Amino acid sequence: MEKYHKNDVAPIERENERDEYYNSSNPQIDRDRTKNNYHTIFRDCSYTEYINKRIAFLNLPTKPRKDAVVMNSFVIGSDKDFFDQLQPHEQRQFFLDCTHFFAERYGVDNIISSIVHMDETTPHMHLNIVPINNNRLSSKSLFDRNKLSQLQTDFHKAVAKKYTLQRGIEGNQTRHLTTAEYKASKIINQAHKQSLQVRTEAEQLHQQAEQLLAEQKVYKQALNEAQSGEQTNNRQKLKDQVTALIIENAKLKQDNARAYNDNKVLLQETKKITQLEQKLEQTQKQLKYAKQLINNFVRYEYPTCKRIATFFPTLMAMFTEVIVPPQEQRAIRQQYSDEYDEQENKKKDNYK
Repeated sequence: MEKYHKNDVAPIERENERDEYYNSSNPQIDRDRTKNNYHTIFRDCSYTEYINKRIAFLNLPTKPRKDAVVMNSFVIGSDKDFFDQLQPHEQRQFFLDCTHFFAERYGVDNIISSIVHMDETTPHMHLNIVPINNNRLSSKSLFDRNKLSQLQTDFHKAVAKKYTLQRGIEGNQTRHLTTAEYKASKIINQAHKQSLQVRTEAEQLHQQAEQLLAEQKVYKQALNEAQSGEQTNNRQKLKDQVTALIIENAKLKQDNARAYNDNKVLLQETKKITQLEQKLEQTQKQLKYAKQLINNFVRYEYPTCKRIATFFPTLMAMFTEVIVPPQEQRAIRQQYSDEYDEQENKKKDNYK
């Protein structure tokens, strides 16, 4: 059980009522599972607002002191083995039974919130109470050492015993851990377990590596002996040689298969390149032939068709810009135009 003053309430609320975007320093929180958290009691206002409402309801003659405890928080849960044996609906019923016990004992109106966290190592419930006792705010009178011990006893009889949970040692003087200390101890224990697991796995891998190296050495020696033609009557050596040859043969098959696939891909790419080169050569021949046809047609003497002499070079340039640059196009048009004018002038002179 934790005690909180007024200024401590908001941070606790943010931690308890977190969503998947909440940034926490607790590495045990799994954001992907935060959406599975749920309430057994929920208020439609903040913790501070609800506390103020309950204190105002008391109609106290004076305001509570600044250092007054305004919220007591309980963390209710068990170990992983306990929850693993319960079905989801049984887990939910367990937390509902816990909530019902606290509501009957301290008044449901004094419960600020009770929320079950499913996004950490084990499910647990945070139940927060306004410590009102005999119409006054008094955490000290409500939760002294004797009353907390009685609370544990009564909780075991009413709830825990039904789920075969055992009560802690009654009268034990060992200091109870705070919530932060408890979570820190869980993180340390989990890290220690993970460290032992990693160390065990590393040792196993090391042993496997040593075994593989030893086998590799034996097979390499056996392969050399087999390839050299060395004969032996030792049955184990013969067995090692056969094993080494089988392994070498399998390796050669893999290399051959890989080389075959590489050559197959290379052959396909070579065929594509050859086809493209043939298409390019064919296209160049067609363009060259088209240019010859256009030149021959333009040079043909056809009356009243002077514009053809400039039209076809332009047409040719539209489809053969790579072959006939713009400057050459203009030169061709001028050349054909001049030739046509010269022929027309000769005709006129002959006619005269």
